[in-house]
Amino acid sequence: PHDARRQFVAPPQGATGRPYLDGYKAHMIVDNATIESLFRAKRLDVAMGAGDPQWVFDIKDEQPELEFLRRIISGWVNSRFKVADKDTGEPCPTWGDPRLRKAIHLAADRQQVIDFIWAGEGLMASPVGPAITKWALPYEELLAIPGFRTSAAEREEDLAQARQLYEEAGSPELEFTFADVPDYIKDFAPDFVEGLRLSIGANVKDEVIRSYPIIAEQLLKGCDQMKATWGYDNGWIDLDDWVYPYFKTGESK
Repeated sequence: PHDARRQFVAPPQGATGRPYLDGYKAHMIVDNATIESLFRAKRLDVAMGAGDPQWVFDIKDEQPELEFLRRIISGWVNSRFKVADKDTGEPCPTWGDPRLRKAIHLAADRQQVIDFIWAGEGLMASPVGPAITKWALPYEELLAIPGFRTSAAEREEDLAQARQLYEEAGSPELEFTFADVPDYIKDFAPDFVEGLRLSIGANVKDEVIRSYPIIAEQLLKGCDQMKATWGYDNGWIDLDDWVYPYFKTGESK
């Protein structure tokens, strides 16, 4: 499994005797089986789940003395569309059409994502996610926006508009590239593709699993490569990611 290792060393202790730790090692491990195994073997002092959190609930039941912290994080899974050529600025033939992008926004079943990947324990997120509490849209307001609504009647309204927009955009063939880690991304890929086929009649080219370095490299190339991607993002935690484009007067969003 992917394991990004980092080591943090504290500066010399000041007059107050702090910090209490000299340092720690962090491992970014993206599959629950490995995380659980290492935690049970006491090779990890702190563990955070990836995907379905059931193992966390189980081990807490078995060992009630464990500290269990439940927090909203900035990470999310999302789609990204290549809307313009990076060199010429010209709109890309497929995703340059805002009608098509909105059709997918409305058609994507976010509750299905939450249920499949996090066993119903996740939250929906807009580009300014709920972890950024000072700036994020209140969650109840987010759930009232088309595309995020979950009641049967509202969902059908959103799908009807999505079908109309997809047809107006010319019903093009779609091609999605899914990341290869965490495993839940590629595990969910067939359901995502089938959901678009069933909800709006989309013609979706078979998904191709690619590693993040390849995705990043090809995102910088022309409109014919890496047209749309689906994967995990560790969150927009920098001001230039979300404050400036979403809250600065006169900016595009």
